[in-house]
Amino acid sequence: MDMLFAIFRRVAKREPNGAPDRLHFQQLMMRGLGLTYFNRTQRNLTNPLATALVLPMKAVPIIAAQFLWHDIGQSAVALLIFGALFIVTYRSLFIVILQRTSTRHQRTAAKTSTVVADPSVTPAE
Repeated sequence: MDMLFAIFRRVAKREPNGAPDRLHFQQLMMRGLGLTYFNRTQRNLTNPLATALVLPMKAVPIIAAQFLWHDIGQSAVALLIFGALFIVTYRSLFIVILQRTSTRHQRTAAKTSTVVADPSVTPAE
């Protein structure tokens, strides 16, 4: 599913198929963890943790396929369920990242504006 999303994003933006982007599921998970639970000095933990969280999400459909390979109807239902779960999770991660990023930018802008608007600070002449 992640590869299909990547191809769709590149076709929609009219970019080459091999063009890099930072919107793959694991990268979104990594950024979400970094923005939510870790600070900048702990970012080296987000990639292994994101991998550990994504691994079961990739393994369960593969295991289900091993049990459902003989029944096309059940396989199709499982594909739809896992596809829907992926889309909901991907969209949720994207929304969390947008919210956290905008909140962080607002805090940075507020700090900057208070420093600039502080009347007790006199400019050096």
